[in-house]
Amino acid sequence: MHRRLTQYLTLFWAFLAISLNAAEEISVNARFEPAVIAEGGHTFFVVETVNTGKPLEKSTLRLPQGIELAGNPRQQRETKIINGDYRYTASLAYPVNYSSVGEYTVPEWKAEIDGKIYTVAATTLKVVPAGEEMKDALMLKLEGLDGPFYVGEVRRGQLNLYIRNDTDIGNIEPFQTTGDGFLEQISTEEPKMSRIRLNNQFYRVASWDIILTAISTGSQEISWSSNMMIAIASQKPRPMLSNDPFDRMMSSFMMDNQPDYRKVKLGTEPYTFDVKALPEEGKPEGFSGAIGKFTVEDTVKKTKVAAGEPIEVTLTVSGTGNFERITAPKIDLGEGWKAYPPKATFEADKSDPMQISGKKIFEYIFIPIDESIRTLPSIPFSYFDPITEKYYTLNHDATEIEVTPAVASKSVIAETQPTDNQQSNRPQIRERKELFPIQLLSDGWTNGIAPIFYNRNFLLLQGIPAIALLGIALVRKRQLKLREDAGYARMVSANRNLKNSSKELAQAQGKGDTQAFFAAARRMVQEASTKHFKRGVKAESLTCEEICSVLESSGTEASVTAEIRAIFEQCDALHFAGNLQGTEDLPQWRKRIETLIHQI
Repeated sequence: MHRRLTQYLTLFWAFLAISLNAAEEISVNARFEPAVIAEGGHTFFVVETVNTGKPLEKSTLRLPQGIELAGNPRQQRETKIINGDYRYTASLAYPVNYSSVGEYTVPEWKAEIDGKIYTVAATTLKVVPAGEEMKDALMLKLEGLDGPFYVGEVRRGQLNLYIRNDTDIGNIEPFQTTGDGFLEQISTEEPKMSRIRLNNQFYRVASWDIILTAISTGSQEISWSSNMMIAIASQKPRPMLSNDPFDRMMSSFMMDNQPDYRKVKLGTEPYTFDVKALPEEGKPEGFSGAIGKFTVEDTVKKTKVAAGEPIEVTLTVSGTGNFERITAPKIDLGEGWKAYPPKATFEADKSDPMQISGKKIFEYIFIPIDESIRTLPSIPFSYFDPITEKYYTLNHDATEIEVTPAVASKSVIAETQPTDNQQSNRPQIRERKELFPIQLLSDGWTNGIAPIFYNRNFLLLQGIPAIALLGIALVRKRQLKLREDAGYARMVSANRNLKNSSKELAQAQGKGDTQAFFAAARRMVQEASTKHFKRGVKAESLTCEEICSVLESSGTEASVTAEIRAIFEQCDALHFAGNLQGTEDLPQWRKRIETLIHQI
């Protein structure tokens, strides 16, 4: 039974070795653990083989003067399977004796396994006076940023925390920045982890992306610091491991005691950058502050419109740079155009959580008011490239368009005439019929009976039907008038709609909703103006020019039509260019609108 188990294990380890060799190359590493100790502390020289179970056959290892390996090595084997990849390590940990405080470097050496030679990198042991073992255990550095800045330029770098292999950290507090020449943004995501060899020692590196935006010229200094908990691996003598599994487990538990954490403040060295002003030479007239590397694309949705009809133009700026400081490029359309401030939106690249790469979209509304216009000018976009230190202007050729004469409004409808159906619904006069004469009672019957119309209750009961009939008659008369008199029907409908719009106006003012406020104001002006049209119209289809033309022909003062134009202008600006009106002005606008409605 024991022999069969041995055979199975031999086959398993052989298969595992083949898998490991196929998955990863064999390597040999060496290190001191811990690599920095206080005088009187203890350390081990660890030789580790990766992805092989075969022992070292030969080596050229030479220890520096002042240290020696003492006692039998502690053995350890470990197998990891991560996402289907196998990694097998076997290590020998030799206790080390040293003579005094100082640095001891084991130079690069060669190891032979199964007839193949492997190179082992140099490693260093530092023995320092008591209390200095924390030095170089942690380092905080800004990396990836060098050279001068330009004012307004955005640059990306990394804030790297180097953690020596024998060091544990925890509870890293938010980084504090010193310096007022930059705006900075540090990634809030989990840091990226890596492992490097530095000064013959292994470090784990935690990296945070950082964005710096220069805001002041001259020599600018900046640094970072943070409080965190730190612990150096235990430097007490470790007992040798026996062959008994239970003893090995208990010994390992006793060796891996809880580290002794303490709070430290770690900071970077001060970094100084030269920040230069943007050059004046070659600066385009339309430059709006864009710094970086960009491309542009513009799209015109339609090229054939009627005069007064809006044309939507989309300008997309893509690339990497200071998108937060990029404003909408200005365009000189010349005479015959009406334009509104564009809407702006930003879409960051999904792969860039720091949002300095992506695209900014500007949506313009241009309205041709002259049918002689034949071209729509291109929108120029200028930016400064800090690498080439030059300005660039990007634009496309002008777009040919066709502007046709304005189409007359179709809102005016024919005057309402009574239809055959309405004629048939008129009340018919019936032929009057004679009533029978009233038969009076005989004298003998009326001696003991008082006339009932002297009774108050009788009179009250008779009045109720009379009042109800009168109300029905008035309602019926109003219904007939609404049906037959189009002007009266328009007036009633306008008054009702005017009251509803007035309520919406008040509600929008209370909520501070400028879009809804001026939409209600437009409807109020349209409804109030319908009574000046001799023919039936749909209030919502009335344009500003139609209203002003009718009012001016009826002798309305010019100040009234000017106020109507001001309200429609504000409504158009909000509709095409976004919410530009401050909510603090709404009470004043409401007074102007209510006064205007009374004047109309």
